[in-house]
Amino acid sequence: MSTPLLDVRDLKTVFGTDSNPVAAVDGVSFSVDSGQSLGIIGESGSGKSVTAFSILRLLSSPGRVVSGSIRFEGEDVLALSPREMSRLRGRKLSMILQDPMASLNPVFRVGYQIEEAIRFAADGEKISRAQARERSEQLLRMVRIPEPSIRARQYPHQMSGGMRQRVVSAIALAGNPRLLIADEPTTSLDVTTQLQFLDLVSELRASLGFALIFISHDLGVIERVCDRVAVMYAGRLVESGPVAEVFRDPAHPYTRGLLQSAPDISKRVPVLDSIKGQPPDPRTWPAGCRFAARCPDQMDVCLQAYPDVTVVAAGSTSTVREVACWLHPEVATGTHAD
Repeated sequence: MSTPLLDVRDLKTVFGTDSNPVAAVDGVSFSVDSGQSLGIIGESGSGKSVTAFSILRLLSSPGRVVSGSIRFEGEDVLALSPREMSRLRGRKLSMILQDPMASLNPVFRVGYQIEEAIRFAADGEKISRAQARERSEQLLRMVRIPEPSIRARQYPHQMSGGMRQRVVSAIALAGNPRLLIADEPTTSLDVTTQLQFLDLVSELRASLGFALIFISHDLGVIERVCDRVAVMYAGRLVESGPVAEVFRDPAHPYTRGLLQSAPDISKRVPVLDSIKGQPPDPRTWPAGCRFAARCPDQMDVCLQAYPDVTVVAAGSTSTVREVACWLHPEVATGTHAD
C-alpha cells in the first residue's frame, strides 16, 4: 500500500489555558493521496478551518495541537522546527484563504506580491527581477486573468472579487505545491464567478497534478470539485467516503440532514427542511454522540457513549466509506477519540 501524501491521525487541537482547554478539533483522522481532492463540509464552528490551520501550523495563540500526528510525504509535520515548517509552506504545502482582501496587501501592486511568492518558493535560487516578472505574468495567465502585464501593475482594490481570488490562487501556486488547501474561497463570490473559479480550480488540478483539500459549507461546491468528502460535526468527522456515494446514500443522520437542508430547484417545496437545535458547547462536550440531541434517530446508547468509526463499505483507499454512528455498529475500526 502506498504512503498517503497527507496522513492525519487522531488530531486534537485546543484553545484556552492548560487548566481549561477547549477542544475545537477532537480526534480527527483522514488521509489524502497524491492528486486526490478531499472536501471537508460541516456547519460553521465544526472545526473545518481549525483542522486546516493545524496542518499548516498557522494557529494563533492560544490555539495548539496537543495530540495526534500530521505526516506529509511521510514526514512528521509537528516535529519540524519553525524554520523547516516555513520552508514547507508556500512550496510543497499552500493555502487559499476565504477573503482575498485579507490575503493581499492593499499598498503593493499584485505583480509585486506574486513575485515575492516566486522568490520565496525559489528557496535560495537566484531569480532576476525580469524572470520573476515573467513568471508572475505566466501565473496570472494560468489563472485566466486577461492582460496580465497590465493587471500586474494594479493594486488589489482595482480588481473585482473574483480577480482578487485568482491573484491569491496565483500566489498559492507560485511554488508548485503538492497539496493546496482552499478554505471556503468562494464565499464572497457571486454565483457566476463562483462557478468560473471552481472550474478553474478543477482544470488547474488536472493540469498541474496537485492534491486538494477544499473546505466549504456548500454541498454543491464540494460535489463539483472533489473526489471524496469528509463531514465534520462538533470537532469530529462523522462520515467520509466518495462524494457521489455519500451524497446519494448518506450513512449518518447529520449528513442526511445537511443534504435535506440544501435547496433543490427540481423540487418545489414551500419550506426547506432544517436541522433543529444547535451544536453542543465545545466547553462541555457531551459523553455520547455529539449529534444525539438533534438527531431524529436518537437511541439510548447515543447519549451514553461516542460510537466507534465503522467501515460501511470496504474497498480501495479511494472507495472506502466510514461513519461514526450507532446505526452502523458492525465493523468498528476503533479510531474515535474519547
